[in-house]
Amino acid sequence: MNVELVPFVQVDEYLIDTIEKLRVVANPLRLQILDVLIQDAHTVKEIGDLLGIKSNTLYYHVSELENVGMVQLVDAVVISGIQNKYYRATARYYRLLSSLLYNGGDPVGGADFLASTVEGSARDLRTALASGTVERHPELLRITQRTIWTTPENVAEIRQRLGDIERDFVRLNDPDGPVRVEMQFALFPHADTDRPKRR
Repeated sequence: MNVELVPFVQVDEYLIDTIEKLRVVANPLRLQILDVLIQDAHTVKEIGDLLGIKSNTLYYHVSELENVGMVQLVDAVVISGIQNKYYRATARYYRLLSSLLYNGGDPVGGADFLASTVEGSARDLRTALASGTVERHPELLRITQRTIWTTPENVAEIRQRLGDIERDFVRLNDPDGPVRVEMQFALFPHADTDRPKRR
């Protein structure tokens, strides 16, 4: 029952640069699995417990993520004759190659991938509100939406600063902390970008 392990080093970024990788990750459940495994190593059973999912299909989803290198087997421990395999996300951040968003001008799976990350957070927020978690911790909630007109240079500056905030957020991760929080940014050029020039 020995498993040969490759030394694990979590990198900062994994580039989703093929249709196959996009197909694998364009699944809300797999995105949730990645989110769990970015923070720490877990068995498939532990992942199910954390997500509140009791399903043997989790093994399939983890296997799909492992096949494209998004997660890696990092440990295998035999307890009472049963082998427990621990997986970890290979990167702290998963970035979609922008050219995968379009195929000859038609949106493809990349748009679904990006939208599903936002929809996943919306679902998690609804659950937190319905369960009373937000009411118990109102000081931890901040939601805002702003739309502005500005220059590409200004947006590049804000994008860089958001990246700094994200790195700080990940650095503050404490697996033994008493509260779990989620943060999401969605900075994008608005569809309505053609306005009349001012005189």
